[in-house]
Amino acid sequence: MIQSLEKSPLKSKKFLALAMMMMLTAGVILCSVFYRVGSDVLNTAITILGGTCGASCASYIGAQAHVDGRVRPAMIETEVIEVEVERKG
Repeated sequence: MIQSLEKSPLKSKKFLALAMMMMLTAGVILCSVFYRVGSDVLNTAITILGGTCGASCASYIGAQAHVDGRVRPAMIETEVIEVEVERKG
């Protein structure tokens, strides 16, 4: 049952959305460099897009750690109880 909790990050919608946002952020910054926008515009783009991308990465990791901290112990406890019930039955 514990193995069913482990899945590839590529199957996670949150991870895919985060990866897409990171790629779009890098794309916007690269386009800004290639089109030679002003340095103040580039600085603002890097600050805003980098900040939002960093904040979303931190929230994704924090949320995943919170879920893992709550769900895994509950699943382990449920599995232990099921094994004890099978032994008694």
